[in-house]
Amino acid sequence: MILIILIPIILLVLSYAFWLDGYADPFYLHFASPKQSSLILGTSRSSLAICPFIFKKNGYEDVYNYSFTIAESPWGKDYYNSICRKLDTTKHNGLFIVSVDPFAVSSQKNDADEEVIPHTMLAEIDNVAQSPNWTYIGKYNVQPWKNILYKMKIQTPSFRLHEDGWYENLRVWNIETEKQETDLKIREYKRGFKNNVISHSRLLFLRKTISFLKQYGSVYIVRIPTSPAMYELENQQFSNFDSIIHVIANEYDVRYINCAPQSKEYRTFDGNHLIPEDAQKFTQNLCDSIKAIENNAK
Repeated sequence: MILIILIPIILLVLSYAFWLDGYADPFYLHFASPKQSSLILGTSRSSLAICPFIFKKNGYEDVYNYSFTIAESPWGKDYYNSICRKLDTTKHNGLFIVSVDPFAVSSQKNDADEEVIPHTMLAEIDNVAQSPNWTYIGKYNVQPWKNILYKMKIQTPSFRLHEDGWYENLRVWNIETEKQETDLKIREYKRGFKNNVISHSRLLFLRKTISFLKQYGSVYIVRIPTSPAMYELENQQFSNFDSIIHVIANEYDVRYINCAPQSKEYRTFDGNHLIPEDAQKFTQNLCDSIKAIENNAK
């Protein structure tokens, strides 16, 4: 009798995990995909702006976008450890895009003038290449039934995490909403990051990440374009950011591809994240820049 009751419950729990996809949760597939030999790294800017399938079209195989958000993956110990777990260290010909921006290497200080570096969700996920990933499912409110609502057209998804790690914004873009959301985002960043300063700890782990990745392939540091308003805000608050990144790039003999001055050439949803069409355009331009660097090095 107990078995008769338990079997359907067990089957339901197991099927729960297999319903999970890129519509149900913004992070799950990152932890349910295999280890990867080539990685795109950073916050939500790179998560939405850099498309692995464009790299594949340009001859770069198996590039995976392992970016999260400014809350989960600013440069720091948690992200560094997660990257180390995700990387397939049996291969040594990888391509690594290390996305940087001032907010991702900044922190606030407490009354004792000490940096405040909070732990993130990544610290809680030890196995980042397990499917089903029960650790993640057990810790977070994953909702696979959303897929049913999407397929029945009851709800319209706003985002999709692709199998290659690209996080696609599915909302319809227009100039009016971009202006409204950009104004909101700028106010949000001015309020939320007004006391932030460039962080010694975050720069330390950015350096550690670059040093670690260089053992397994080519590393490119990339600054992604945003809206002109966001670019201006960053330059006002962190005027020495580019010079710091240039020093790090020279220190580790890697190239810094700074695309932020090109912000007027791309459209965003909110001043911070490129729309899908322009993400593909940006990724192609990034591939062209990398190819030019590779050709010059021959």
